[in-house]
Amino acid sequence: DVISSALLGTRSCLQRAILDARALHRSMKERWHQARAAAMMHDSCSVKENMKKTTGATATSTGDSELSFRALGGLDPLRFDTPCGFGIEQLQTLFPEEMSAYQRWKKMHKAYVENS
Repeated sequence: DVISSALLGTRSCLQRAILDARALHRSMKERWHQARAAAMMHDSCSVKENMKKTTGATATSTGDSELSFRALGGLDPLRFDTPCGFGIEQLQTLFPEEMSAYQRWKKMHKAYVENS
């Protein structure tokens, strides 16, 4: 009974984390499309196409300089859909301490494997 309730609690926490990561991915993707539309506003052949990608918000209200810079680059992970609905960037935003601990472990494990 204790194990079952612990597993149910873990499951609900994991489901909540997945939902949050997917929602964050969707909002970041929408902001990326808005920043891309603002960056490409003067490109005559793609103005209409870029403006269609924004949903209700004006293309000039980006507000995030990092996202604007990434949008100027063109190829960005936010441009593409991921099978699970979120990426490592969303997990790093939601769980910074856990992800940095994971990255440290991954680096340590890689060094161990290379040395043995």
